[in-house]
Amino acid sequence: MAAASGLLALTLLLVLAAFLALPLLQAPYAADEVQPLELLTEQRELVLRALAELELDHAAQKLDPADHAQQRALLLQEGAALLRQLDALAAAPDMAAQLEQEVARLRSAGSDAH
Repeated sequence: MAAASGLLALTLLLVLAAFLALPLLQAPYAADEVQPLELLTEQRELVLRALAELELDHAAQKLDPADHAQQRALLLQEGAALLRQLDALAAAPDMAAQLEQEVARLRSAGSDAH
């Protein structure tokens, strides 16, 4: 039982390390090519997969209940942080749309002056 929980803990640590290292391993982007929504979505999927694996191991009794609770709490915290970031990103005003509206307003104001 101890070996199985140790193996699961190691697997979980590797998944979290990959999750944290993913942004560092990706090719550098120009400032206008960064896709934060895509990156956050990928990270959310990693956390969801880790949670699913954790629950499967718990259901198969491969994991000590205390280890399960601790690892689940960590993954839930990480998932909640990612969801907050995704919510903040969705709530942020779309700068391109705002610029288009401002250009349209200025054009209509300019055509009204003639």
